[in-house]
Order: sequence, then structure tokens, then C-alpha cells
Amino acid sequence: MSEPLNLKKHLLRAAPKALRHWLIRQSFHLPEPPPAEITVRTATTQDELEQAYRVLQLSYEEMGFATEEASGLRLTKYFALPTTSTLIVCWKNQIVGTMSVIRDGPFGTPVGEVFELGPLKERGWQLAEVSSLAIDPEFRRHRGQILFPLCKYLYDYVRFYQQVDAIVIAVHPRWRDFYEALLMFKPLKQRMIPNYDFANGAPAVGLYLPLQQSQEDFRSCFAHRTQSQDLFRYMVVDPAPRAIFPNRPYFKSQDPVLNAEMLRYFFVHKKPILSELSGWERHFLREQYGTLEAVKLFSSLWGPAEAPLRECRYNALLNARIDFQPAQVINASRHGLLIRSDLELPVESTLAVLVSKTEMARLRVARAWGNSQLGLWGLAIKESDLRWKRYLNYLEADVNQSAILRVA
Repeated sequence: MSEPLNLKKHLLRAAPKALRHWLIRQSFHLPEPPPAEITVRTATTQDELEQAYRVLQLSYEEMGFATEEASGLRLTKYFALPTTSTLIVCWKNQIVGTMSVIRDGPFGTPVGEVFELGPLKERGWQLAEVSSLAIDPEFRRHRGQILFPLCKYLYDYVRFYQQVDAIVIAVHPRWRDFYEALLMFKPLKQRMIPNYDFANGAPAVGLYLPLQQSQEDFRSCFAHRTQSQDLFRYMVVDPAPRAIFPNRPYFKSQDPVLNAEMLRYFFVHKKPILSELSGWERHFLREQYGTLEAVKLFSSLWGPAEAPLRECRYNALLNARIDFQPAQVINASRHGLLIRSDLELPVESTLAVLVSKTEMARLRVARAWGNSQLGLWGLAIKESDLRWKRYLNYLEADVNQSAILRVA
């Protein structure tokens, strides 16, 4: 690298934050539309997941974020969750870029292990972590044509398909200005973590993106710029380029892919992650995967369940009305619901839930518990109509059956 370029980078790092961000926003340009060979979508088969995990491992080794793996794959316990989605950029039939969306839940998130997420959760926000971003080293010369379409797909996916309120991320300090200046991320309160275990001890800073506020942030920073610099139009207004989003006949907030065969392949044969889980993590996975094949797999690894299994709860943010007042369903099971409502709920209510673009299900529910400060209420289902039963059948089949059909 030439000395003038090194000096320019040094001066940029030494400049005040506001000036650095202004310079970055003035100097960047969006790439030309991706070529026809590129598509961006979620991984749906075992082969696509394996390619993505291989690109991730190769890229992380090169950057020093991971040590060598005998399998050649980077695998973590979070990838075994049905609530984790793997996003991929395909160049023809080759996966050249990837990132993962890890929805916050009983496993938590890698960021949540070292950064304080309590202030975000106290707002009642649903969180997801964006993790495991990687581009195939052979395609680094096309970095912009891969990274920006992937970021745009992510932005639409978490808003419209995952339906979370904010995403969190841990990045190397040298990437902090990119995420803050161009993608509207904000810093978490803690200072830099000097040794982030999830990235092989590399330093990391924690950032978050409040999705609703970010739309106005993009507008204020980038609206009315030239087309090559109008990130507001690119991220908020225009459709994602070369994108294929999941086809969903009903509303839901996850796109599970794994079945028992794939769990065994990745998390037993390739790396014994399932054997390393804590007791609670094992219990949670048993509740999530209910097929006979999954029960056999878990029993062979862990023995019989030590405690009764609860009903599986499915993340599904749904618009609803309870006694004609607006509410939102956060998750659902066969016999219960978690909803968000600003009203003090009566002992029994009538709930109307929009489960698809054209279907409204009706339920009679009873209040089980409530937190009026957060506006969260647990409800027991007393009666439900056929539309709700069909909807729950769809969610259960999605996790426990239909993934088998998607294996290449």
C-alpha cells in the first residue's frame, strides 16, 4: 500500500467522529445494479448452508476471526436454532457472500453475552443479531456488488419478515464508521471489548439499529442526493435488487430449514456442538423440534428429557384487536399467546388476529398474567376457530415437517 494512502487513512482515523462520518458520506458511491448472475435470498437446503458455512470459515480464518476447523465449516450453536436465518448471495450457483440473522430468544445472542442489551429490551423491543458476515475472498474485487445488495436484503428481511424492532451487531473497530456513517447504526453504551471470544479474541464494538428511527435517519442524511449516493432511496424506498424473499401463505417471523438429519450432519458429525449444550439449551431444542426423528436424535445424545416439555411457542408478530382495541401478538402456541397491548386487559376477552393478508382468526382468551408497564400480557386460549387451527398447523409443519422437503 502506498504511503499517501496510508497517511490518508491515518488522518481520517484521527479526525473527529462527525468529520469522519461526513467525509465517508461524501466519498462513497453505491455500486451499479448487480449483474444478472447474482441473486440474494435465504438459504433453504443443506448444500446451501454448507457452502455458506464454508465461505464464512474461509473468510474468518483469513481475517483472524477464527482458527482452522477440520470440517472447513464455521458452526455455532446459534445456527442450530429454527429462529436463525442464513442469508446468501449467489453468483450463478456459487455462494459468494453470507450473513446470519439470530433472533433473540432462550439462547440469547453472541452480542448479548458481552454487551448490555437490557436497555433495549426494557423498551419492549424484539431484537435480532446480525452475525457472521463474510464474502468469498475470491470475490473481494466485487465487494460492493455483494455487500450493498446483502445489506439491503437484510434491512427489508428484518423489517418485513422477521418483524423485529432493532438489530444488534458486534464489529471490528475499523468497520465502526462504515456502519454508523452509512447504515445508521448507533453505539451501545459499553466501550470496546478488547477480546471478543466469538471472533477469536479480536476487538469488537457493539452497535444497534432501531429500525423505525433508521428510516428517518436515512432520509435526513441521504435524501435528495444523486442516485449513486441516495442511500435513503436504496435502503428504504426501492425494492431490494436481485432479491428472492420467502413465500409465506401465512404471517410468521422465522424461516426454519433444519430437520433432524441436518442437525445430525452439521452439529454432531461436522462438529459436536449438540453434545456441548447446557441443560437448558438442550431442553429448549427438544421443545423446538418435535418430529420422531428429532426425538430419537436428542435421546441418543442426551438421554430422555429430564423435565416435561412445554408447548413450542412460535415467533409470529400479528396485528390483532382485543375487544375492538388494537393489539399485537408476539408469539403463539396451541393453548396460549403473548400479546402487546397498552390497555389493562379484562379477565376474559375476544381476540381477532390477522393471520394472513386475507384471513382473520377469532379466539376467546383469558388473562393468565400481565405487565402493564411493558404492556405485555400472557393469554390462555379458551376457544379458537378453524382459521386459527389451520394457522397453528402451518407453523408446526413449517418447523417439523416441511424443512425435510427442502433438502437438496
